[in-house]
Amino acid sequence: MKNCLIENDLHEVGFIGPKYTWCNNKSDGARILERLDRCFVNSKALSSSHRLVTRHLARIASDHCPIILNILDLFPRIKRNIKFEDCWVSYKASFTVVKKEWNKNYVNTNGPKISLLLFADDVVIFSEASKNAIKKVKKILVNFYNWTGQRVNNSKSSMLFGKHVDRRKKKIIAKTMNFKTVKEFNYLGIKMTLRRLSYDDFQLIIDKTFKLLNIWGSKILSVAGKITLVKTVLLALPTYYGTHSLLPKKILDDLEKICRDFIWRKAKGNSGIHYVSWEEMCKPVNEGGRGLFSCSAKKKALRSILAWRYFKNKDSLLQEVFAAKYDEKLKMGSNRINYSPSWKLLNEGYNMLKPIVRWRLANGEKVEVFNDTWILDKSINRWPTFVVPHEEEAFYVKELIHNGSWNVPKLVDMFGTKLVSLILQLKIDQGSGKDEMELVQHNSGLTVAGMAFKAINHHNREQNHWNWFKNIKLNALVELFWWKIFKNAIPTFKYLHRRRLRDNAECPRGCTTIEDQEHVLCTCLKLKEVINLLNLWGFCIPKFRNYEDCIKWLEMVARKRGLVASLYCNAVFLSWKSRNKKIHEGMEESSTFIASNAICYTSILNNFNHFSTGNWDVNQSKRLSNSWQPPPPEWLKVNVDASLLTSYKAGLAGVFRDCKGRFLYVFGIKCIHWDIAKLELLAIYSLKEQMKDWMFQYKGIIIEGDNSNIISFIQKTWEKGNIVKDDLDFLKNFNFVIFNCIIRDNNKLANYCANLALFSSFSWDDISINKVPPFLDILKEESNI
Repeated sequence: MKNCLIENDLHEVGFIGPKYTWCNNKSDGARILERLDRCFVNSKALSSSHRLVTRHLARIASDHCPIILNILDLFPRIKRNIKFEDCWVSYKASFTVVKKEWNKNYVNTNGPKISLLLFADDVVIFSEASKNAIKKVKKILVNFYNWTGQRVNNSKSSMLFGKHVDRRKKKIIAKTMNFKTVKEFNYLGIKMTLRRLSYDDFQLIIDKTFKLLNIWGSKILSVAGKITLVKTVLLALPTYYGTHSLLPKKILDDLEKICRDFIWRKAKGNSGIHYVSWEEMCKPVNEGGRGLFSCSAKKKALRSILAWRYFKNKDSLLQEVFAAKYDEKLKMGSNRINYSPSWKLLNEGYNMLKPIVRWRLANGEKVEVFNDTWILDKSINRWPTFVVPHEEEAFYVKELIHNGSWNVPKLVDMFGTKLVSLILQLKIDQGSGKDEMELVQHNSGLTVAGMAFKAINHHNREQNHWNWFKNIKLNALVELFWWKIFKNAIPTFKYLHRRRLRDNAECPRGCTTIEDQEHVLCTCLKLKEVINLLNLWGFCIPKFRNYEDCIKWLEMVARKRGLVASLYCNAVFLSWKSRNKKIHEGMEESSTFIASNAICYTSILNNFNHFSTGNWDVNQSKRLSNSWQPPPPEWLKVNVDASLLTSYKAGLAGVFRDCKGRFLYVFGIKCIHWDIAKLELLAIYSLKEQMKDWMFQYKGIIIEGDNSNIISFIQKTWEKGNIVKDDLDFLKNFNFVIFNCIIRDNNKLANYCANLALFSSFSWDDISINKVPPFLDILKEESNI
């Protein structure tokens, strides 16, 4: 049968409906179902411009199912109204860019290639306000309709004219296009208008905020939950608008006021006490804040992305237009009132870029000697030196360069010996032709906006308990309670008495002493009963006389005995919670209940943290091995690390070991730098000069570091082969190369050597470990595995 169909060029057509077309009309086990009826066509019909489908209908009287062959058009012509976009119609240089985007996607298999952006809503056409340009635009729209069948809806389309287009020309153009004329419209959520945007134009932000608050108001939320909602939802509302438009400051101030009231508002809607200032709450978590942020500061940081793209994309249309109009005024910081809003956004973004960028020198024509950053990570004006400029006018680095190299006599005349030696270490890249900006920190895990925001959000870290307290894994509510203790912001009776909200300050539990922060943590009788019970059950928690002793003990045991510290913190929190229950409800929980509940809190969090390692640093990966692992047989493993001091002294180090963990070779390099991530990268690159001939006899090499961002970057570049020919070409001599990230505790050997390299460079090349200096006993300890 198959051979007959093939010889006669017959092919079966696909079907829809019931699978079987014949039945013997019997029941149970005697029932037979078969597909006896089929439809066949030849190859010419099968490859025609029609879609062939066989439909199986339901059986009624006959034992066979009726079948129908449907012949459908493959490309039905559908007319739909859309809006069309064609940017830079009159700009000739954009032709290649538009052509590339135009040919990106298919409308259909036989049609022309066009971008799917043409089918999006709210698309804009930019054109010159002249008869000839408008006729070309109209012709493009007609051609687009003929190609795709997508008709432009004139009733939904509008036109916005510039300020200098006269009334007569507006009427002619509007009549030609048959579009309505408007003074403003919304595009991608931003209002496009020729006037300055006011408070009313951004009222929608406040309206959205109140709408969300009305939804959340019906729910019982803790202060910790409110802080999370404010940080992730409310404060994020003006982010987009503040980045791309001149958002009025009053909008941001009103939004922050709403957020403050929402956080401290009581359950019944009454206004509550603001226990901690908004400035303190806006500090980063590792500096003692709650990780909130000021909307005004964040919008400036976000605009740094626009400025960074402006300076890096030299061939962009925006760069060409602004460079021709404003020249170097952007870098000079000029801010006249009549400059455009776009220029003001870029100018503010450039000011935010200054602390996080430095100049890579080529000719020094754009770099000021004293105001710009080109030596390490600070400008000379920010250095603690006694350098005084010769003139009040701008003095550029090009005056210090002669024939592509440093003018040493002039450097000696202007700067001291140490600064001159530092300048002479800087390379002049004549191949690039122009001075280029580069980020001060590379592979830090932060975006440009993140680095800019971090630069302006730096606070004093004095008496910050959060550096060690974060190691105690606590519930969010307990963590917030202790944060308020550190800020002296819990509503004790003494606190309320000081604010004239209570007549007396004695403890409500009958302790006959003033209830202050120290009493809540140490001397309360109820808490002492709870601690006694916990000690009776086998937990060793000391009794404290004052607040200072309590904090010192917590700091001491936070890392080594985190379970006991967590138990004590939970016990204090539950004791305080029971105290509040006594005040508001007239009854208090028993000491046994509080102690057992504290154990439950601690055990649950301890089990959770058992599966998720507590690495709080952003560059540390999770679920890594908790011990150093030797490489496979006949493999070589290298551990690298870097160390950096605030004085810019830096050290690079690497430790080579074999499959038995034996020490083979170690090196340390002293240098000067400012970026720890860059140093971690240089530590890997420095392996090229440290490799010995006997090392290439190993089958493979494993390179380990404790910075996950750097290891990830090296892995990606190694897979792509971008830097193999330069810094890592020596790795081609190995059959296998692996880059691995480990935790810092497993990289102690390389870290110790990196700290040692801060003082001087060194290397020990001897398989016999006897020549290693005695003060490097840590090498022997870890090598003897």
